[in-house]
Amino acid sequence: MQEPKLRQHSPPPLDIDIIIPVYNEGDNIYSCLNRIKNEVNLRYNIFLVYDFPSDDTLPMAERAAQDLNLNITLLQNNSGNGKGALNAIKTGIQAAVSPYIVITMADLSDPPVVINDMHKKAIEGKYNLVCGSRYMPGGKQIGGPFLKRTLSRCAGISLRRIIAFPTHDVTNSFKLYDRRLFDHITLESCGGFEIGMEIVVKAYAQGFKIGEVPTSWWDRSNGASRFQLVRWLPRYLKWYFWAINQAIDHAIDRIGIVYLVYLPCIFFALKQLYYICQCAVDVPFADEWEALNRGALGLELNWQWIFSPHNEHRIIFTKLITYLSYLLDRWNIRHQIIFNYFIFLGVIFLLFKFKNLIFANFRQKEPKEGECPPQNSQIHRKTSNFLLTPFYFFPLFVYFLFSPLNFQNHLWGFQNQFHLVLLFSLLATIVGFTKFPLSWNRTILFSLLIVATMFSFSSGVVMSTILTTFFVLKEILLHHSWQKNSSTNYNYNYNDSYSYKIKNTYLMRIPTVILILILSLQFWSSGTHIAHTAEVANSSSLTWPTQKIFWQYFLSLQAHAFSISKDPSIYWYLGIVPFALWGIAVILFLTKIISSKKEPISNNIAENYAWGWIAFASSIVGALATIALGRAHYGVLHAYTPRYIEISFFLIPTLAAAYWILLSAYPFTRKILLTSFFLITSVAYNNHFNFSDYRQVRAERLEMLKCLKEYYLKRNTLPANWGNTESVCPLAYPFPMNEKLAVAKELGVNFTL
Repeated sequence: MQEPKLRQHSPPPLDIDIIIPVYNEGDNIYSCLNRIKNEVNLRYNIFLVYDFPSDDTLPMAERAAQDLNLNITLLQNNSGNGKGALNAIKTGIQAAVSPYIVITMADLSDPPVVINDMHKKAIEGKYNLVCGSRYMPGGKQIGGPFLKRTLSRCAGISLRRIIAFPTHDVTNSFKLYDRRLFDHITLESCGGFEIGMEIVVKAYAQGFKIGEVPTSWWDRSNGASRFQLVRWLPRYLKWYFWAINQAIDHAIDRIGIVYLVYLPCIFFALKQLYYICQCAVDVPFADEWEALNRGALGLELNWQWIFSPHNEHRIIFTKLITYLSYLLDRWNIRHQIIFNYFIFLGVIFLLFKFKNLIFANFRQKEPKEGECPPQNSQIHRKTSNFLLTPFYFFPLFVYFLFSPLNFQNHLWGFQNQFHLVLLFSLLATIVGFTKFPLSWNRTILFSLLIVATMFSFSSGVVMSTILTTFFVLKEILLHHSWQKNSSTNYNYNYNDSYSYKIKNTYLMRIPTVILILILSLQFWSSGTHIAHTAEVANSSSLTWPTQKIFWQYFLSLQAHAFSISKDPSIYWYLGIVPFALWGIAVILFLTKIISSKKEPISNNIAENYAWGWIAFASSIVGALATIALGRAHYGVLHAYTPRYIEISFFLIPTLAAAYWILLSAYPFTRKILLTSFFLITSVAYNNHFNFSDYRQVRAERLEMLKCLKEYYLKRNTLPANWGNTESVCPLAYPFPMNEKLAVAKELGVNFTL
């Protein structure tokens, strides 16, 4: 006689472990095991979990083991879990040894042949959990209490509709599990079969991959069901609402934080746009009248005018926009002002784009074959000394950029040069510091953007130089690490031949960038009138860092960014705080570079993005230093001129992003620092979201229009030479205007509301 195949010890691991909780299933167990023998085409272990030795299932199981030549492991449910189906399932899970586990009942309700489909789906699709679904296309349910099957169907369908749950049948216990899934899930059920629902909703909440296959369910034909609907329904409802609550929490995290934190930016952007549209007036102001010099504007583009200096600036793109505005609508300045605001919004968009690029390469990847995802589904990755986590609260630091303190640049068409220098410098940063290694195309594009920065605004010269310096330093260190680790095959996201070409063009790319910068500087400086008056032409008008007034002015510019403007003669020293934050960020960055020098820089992706943020922040500080160099002789009060704040307050989100990366290894310190940074800045800006300055500017512009109207009405009665030696409207332009008004008439330029 063949020895029985029943055993009490652990079996060897095979393809799958089939766990069958039993309670006096003597009438069904033989047929159940016979069907498994005939229908399951895998190598499997069978675990029968029973409560007490006198269970009538055991003699029939012993007979089946002999007749069917099955290896069956008996597990008595006395391991501390207690009795009942719930604890029998827990006992079986704890004893499982194979990579996958299937839980099925002995009452012949579940077709064993579906186990093959479950296992195939798990292997081919790398699923961590595969549900047998009665309610998906191809599935069916036959028999059973009407209320029970109605509630079950409603639960599965509603979860799928409400929270996009990945299975139609969340309550069915007939499921296949990756055994390692239970290393990440703590089971809490204490009733009965609701444990199957608990496992699947927790797996979903933690980001495990869940699939389903169609199955059939037949109500038992022998014995009585021990499913107690009234008793267990509250426990099913617990996990039903738990799943919905988790989905809501996830939505709050990903929508409430990732998207709702954008609401202040959206609100103030729309509010600012509204006030700009309401307050913009079609009348030139100050430097804008220079466009009406004879030979400047016209139907044909005057390249000499485009490239000619404007005071100490080369504002090629500002002049091009003015020319295009003339072609489109005869230089309607109101329309140009509105268009300028969209340039400003483009800068904000690029700022968000740059922030988002940090995490573009760190999305959670599909688990490798046989691999479970981490317990925590939050996106995170450690690279070198940096731990990348999404900076969800970044928009809260950006919304300060919509402060009305910047009203002068938003209501003065000529001032789009501030928007443009930030636009091109940020584009250069994105191109030069977000791809490793850098191709020739990106190298040339970076150089062209550097040139565009230089020819947008005078401070762009220093910004271009600083960005190029950081770029060259980064490329040198990249090449050095490449040479040092040439024996190791690192993945640069390029094919090998392309990486080889890029590496070996290193000695050509860097000199090319430097040469383009030098030639651009030479062209920029040639013929530039550093000053347009004898007073400014005097070299004494430049204030050097050796003079105290330079530092007072320079620090006041930064204090203004944080809305510290009560008395600049006293409060200028508060600008030390943002300046120190920038200096500490640079020191922290260099420290991390040195501490991670043994690892190739190209592998430290977060470190590479830190290069970009530090370079851009440094270019902003350099721009402010340039303004101080040329304007400090006007006195500290001049530092609070509204137009300069546009450059300085970009330090707020830039430094926040830099510290988010640099302090990633110290999350508590980072949280405290950035929270304090945000709260202090919020308090400083508390009274600076009032748009009264916009209305005041509109009133002044209307006075200019009134002045011009009176001039046109009276010009026939005025002396012939009136306006040739004095200003017609000093508020609009403090110099003689007759010639410019004549040119405006010839060009068809009209000034209207």
